[in-house]
Amino acid sequence: MAKRSGALVAVLFADLDGFKLVNDNYGHDAGDWVLQEVAGRWQACVRESDTVARPGGDEFAVVLGDLHEPAAIAGMAVKLIDALQHDIALPQGPHCRVGASIGICIYPSDATEVDVLISMADSAMYISKAKGGNTYTFCSAVGAPPATS
Repeated sequence: MAKRSGALVAVLFADLDGFKLVNDNYGHDAGDWVLQEVAGRWQACVRESDTVARPGGDEFAVVLGDLHEPAAIAGMAVKLIDALQHDIALPQGPHCRVGASIGICIYPSDATEVDVLISMADSAMYISKAKGGNTYTFCSAVGAPPATS
């Protein structure tokens, strides 16, 4: 659809900062609770036509479609990070906080194949982690992936 309409699609690949501490300190049930809370907060941030998914572990993919302004993508990354600025109340009573390191790849300017979009967003996410987390990085700042044969 994006190809036909000329719209942009953004893949935001996120890894939760501080999630391991939640599991280590409060157990895996608390970790599951945090994952559900993050998913709910992020679902509330995006449009109904967008997608929030958890491919595994503490990683999330957010797909934003039908975009016409690249600036809206950075705005959404900030919104997702800000959604985690408040403590998460755990069922056992304590509170915890996690952050998010986000990598962003845009169709069609960065890549046109789904696997490449995801891979490049994942690489950009690791740059965000290296910066200390709780930030976002566009894959265009990272450079193109190595050629495969």
